[in-house]
Amino acid sequence: MSQEMIRAERLTTEARVALMRGETDKAAKCAEEAFEIAPRSVVVLEMLGDVRLAQNRTPEAEEAFKTGLQIAPGHLALEEKYAALVLKKAGIYASPESAGPDVGEYASAKSAAIINMILPGVGQIILGQTVKGAAFLVAFVFGLVLVGLSGGFESLLNLLRGSSQVSGGGFLSWSVPLLAYLWSQFDLASLAKRFQPKKAEHPVPPVDKPF
Repeated sequence: MSQEMIRAERLTTEARVALMRGETDKAAKCAEEAFEIAPRSVVVLEMLGDVRLAQNRTPEAEEAFKTGLQIAPGHLALEEKYAALVLKKAGIYASPESAGPDVGEYASAKSAAIINMILPGVGQIILGQTVKGAAFLVAFVFGLVLVGLSGGFESLLNLLRGSSQVSGGGFLSWSVPLLAYLWSQFDLASLAKRFQPKKAEHPVPPVDKPF
């Protein structure tokens, strides 16, 4: 490891300690210096985002977490923090700390699932799976455009009216958005399982002991 990376890690540690002590200015100085040395370090970006949150500079915190996810897709801590900020900005979910970490993550996943039922792919984006979510969303929108061009909407309306003027090609075009929609829902359901709070296990009291 180079001397610069060692220095960046040391500055990140100092920033974390300063933030725990409530010394926001010192934490910001250390995090900014670490970022200048290692702008593509996921650890540095996460620390910088935490500092910006403490400074109430939410857009900059969101950008730091988003950049970290672009460098390291699937990073759980960054996904959770980024999702919480996106939901807070949308007015759906306020803060993961207000309900505890497990409940907060579960609430984020539930909100993402509800939104994903309306617009497939957005749920994945909220939970940090930006590339995958964008792919689902583009496929769904492209499918609807294809349905419109091939007369799929007209065929559906004619079927509902009981008309015999129904186009087979129009109905076939519905398979594209339908597949994108269903695939997105199943994928999000699998992703949301990681956010379900764990049940507390209580020891079973002994039944063969006198009390």
